[in-house]
Amino acid sequence: PASAGLFIDPRDPALGVPLLYATTGRTGLDVFDLSRPHEPVRLGSWSGAGLADVEVVASPAGRTVYAATEYWFGSTTAPRIVELDAGDLGAIVQRRRFSPGDPPYPGGIPWRVQGLEAAGDYLYVAHSHAGLGILHTCCFTDPPRGSTTDLGEGNTGGELGSLSPYAMDVELLGETILVSDASTGVLSAFDFDPIWRHPEDEL
Repeated sequence: PASAGLFIDPRDPALGVPLLYATTGRTGLDVFDLSRPHEPVRLGSWSGAGLADVEVVASPAGRTVYAATEYWFGSTTAPRIVELDAGDLGAIVQRRRFSPGDPPYPGGIPWRVQGLEAAGDYLYVAHSHAGLGILHTCCFTDPPRGSTTDLGEGNTGGELGSLSPYAMDVELLGETILVSDASTGVLSAFDFDPIWRHPEDEL
């Protein structure tokens, strides 16, 4: 299960219990009831493809899972984000599979989706050499609401020389976006720019 991901919802809005979403590089996604952490109970699974990092947006009305495609076991796997409908844990289905942008890359190596963070109506994507992208969940076919390949001073490609930095993971802390660079080991912090929001969103 290389590059697998974990997400824990401390209290699922519909079931009222803690849920663990665990991806595996070969078989996809499993969802467990963690009410008894030493004896987890699997509530559902999805085995459409191997997955890596995972994020979940849950409400009493349903659950949406966002996960990056895994590539260690299949080097030809296209770098995509998979959106799953997990409203019924016994029948998880794929809604769509999309690319946050797949530009040409020197040497023919694809720009992998490495890290995901979901917050509000936005999905933050650490997209390796494509940098950081911010997508609005209403319309993934639109251009990113915000993006940058500049991960700050000291992040000049590291071991990859003249190539751009390698955005590995992304996390949010209030209005601050934290992005790790796998090629240099540097952590960069960005302020959330209100211009990245939809006009109708509250600032």
